[in-house]
Amino acid sequence: MGKLVFTVSESIKELKYLIKKSTNHRVKTRLLYLIMEDDLMYKRQKVLADFLGISDSSLKRWSKIYAEFGLVKMFKPLK
Repeated sequence: MGKLVFTVSESIKELKYLIKKSTNHRVKTRLLYLIMEDDLMYKRQKVLADFLGISDSSLKRWSKIYAEFGLVKMFKPLK
């Protein structure tokens, strides 16, 4: 299965602001992922996952959740 392609709808400025305001490391990591995904800093998800210190499967799950439900659902458990 290939990389899930999606567009980050929030601006980099908004995402950086949210990182600054957050006290939760998990939230900050997910926001940083969106910034890096939007900037196309890493061409391979494996390299980006390694940089962020997370598994490839987590990165794929975050991509799917963001693409289907948006930013808010990335920080809340899905039921």
